[in-house]
Amino acid sequence: MKYPATLLALSFLAAPATAAGPAPAKAVRIILVGDSTMATRSGYGDALCARFTLETSCINLARGGRSSGSFRAEGRWDEVQALLKDGASFAATYVLVQFGHNDQPGKPGRSTDLVTQFPANIDRYVTDTVAAGGVPVLVTPLTRRSFKGNYLKDDLAPGRPPPAAWQSSARQR
Repeated sequence: MKYPATLLALSFLAAPATAAGPAPAKAVRIILVGDSTMATRSGYGDALCARFTLETSCINLARGGRSSGSFRAEGRWDEVQALLKDGASFAATYVLVQFGHNDQPGKPGRSTDLVTQFPANIDRYVTDTVAAGGVPVLVTPLTRRSFKGNYLKDDLAPGRPPPAAWQSSARQR
């Protein structure tokens, strides 16, 4: 079975503490933010949370049908911000952000422009998370199972590279 790179990168948090090493003084917290591919009952979010040890708090706030714009417009991001303000009792808070397929054109009330609005929305999630003391983790959006002939149709590509600000901030970490 193959796991997405993000899950493998976070797997170190799921490993139990060894007897030789000291137990962490504070727990780590993970907050999941996204659409149905991550949400309870329809996505992988709860299964990911179940893989962490008891020392890791995992909160799945992803909701089906949400885009990078509608999640914030509905006030759901405010809940994440409130949790981040209460982050002092945790060693670190990781915010996993995954949006994409509900941002596509043709989704009334949800779609965003994939070249301008979507990158700006994601950049704002990153900026807000860092400003509140959290660690943003961008999760690659999952494409729909749409085929063009025998091949999976890549319908998430906006046609341009990520903003330079993302590249420079990644180098700083």
